[in-house]
Amino acid sequence: MNEIFEQAKALGEALLNTKEGKKMTETTYILEGDIEATSLFREFQQKRFLIQSKSENGEDVEEDTQQLNDIMKKIDENPILIEFFKANKDFSDLYINVMDIISGTIAAATEGEDSCSSGGCSSCSCSGGCH
Repeated sequence: MNEIFEQAKALGEALLNTKEGKKMTETTYILEGDIEATSLFREFQQKRFLIQSKSENGEDVEEDTQQLNDIMKKIDENPILIEFFKANKDFSDLYINVMDIISGTIAAATEGEDSCSSGGCSSCSCSGGCH
């Protein structure tokens, strides 16, 4: 079991050492060093959380949604936040692809097939590279 955890840690480190991981780390560092961008990002997060909470409780979120849209317009004008969100999306896409390959490999082994699914590797996001 320890070997699996060690390999998971190594995979995490490998992900962080990709260009996407390095860019995400860099943009996070830059964001944290900019008071205006950090403040705007926190405002965005708080408003999103408030809208989610209100929605779950059946409360009206129209005014909050408009305020969130106003915040997002400000974000679209902030180059630090633009780069931060892009870097996080790129890293997230990479992470999802890696998880899809892991899931496909497990599914293939547990289903007793030599492919990611009944449709073969062409049907999964690994693009045929998981076997």
